[in-house]
Amino acid sequence: MNRFYDFSNNDNDDISKAVKNAYRQMCELFVMLSEKFEFSKHIGEGDIDFEDMFKADVFDYLAYLAASDGVLSLADVTFINEVLGLKFNPGILDRKIKDRNIYSKEFENSVPMSFKLMIAIDNVIDNMDDKPDNMVCDGYKFMLVLLTKHLIAKNGRSMDDAMPTEKENIVIYFSTLQDYMDTHLERYNMDLVVNYKK
Repeated sequence: MNRFYDFSNNDNDDISKAVKNAYRQMCELFVMLSEKFEFSKHIGEGDIDFEDMFKADVFDYLAYLAASDGVLSLADVTFINEVLGLKFNPGILDRKIKDRNIYSKEFENSVPMSFKLMIAIDNVIDNMDDKPDNMVCDGYKFMLVLLTKHLIAKNGRSMDDAMPTEKENIVIYFSTLQDYMDTHLERYNMDLVVNYKK
């Protein structure tokens, strides 16, 4: 079986290891494929550090989710630091959210550049004879769902018990990604929208 990534060990008891493994795999895959297909030539922004781009987009999402319940808890900050290798405190995270305008309608309606490139990568690969069984944007989706699940768990809640604002913001964010996929992805992909039990 030809596969881009393998998240088969992500259901073990070591949550931190599982989450970091998913993040690391997707980051390395994104960097490798972006450089292989020379996407920096098409962005028009000079030298591109794809790893920094990916890390910044994942940080923005986690910061957005952390702010969704109205409280930047120590558990939120610790989780973000652990996954991304940062050393923030709640005050610094709060300033980052404000400086980057993360908790806003503009952010909710903006598609991360790394996700746009993953869609472009999938479209390029889809025209190759030896294409993998799984898609890059599927891995991105799985990684975000895993990060979402465990960030909420760090605050003592399951996905079903997430705060109403958390649920609403997760759906808004994933819907933005889904809308972009629907109009730009050439091959069928799994639905990104998160559904909740009522």
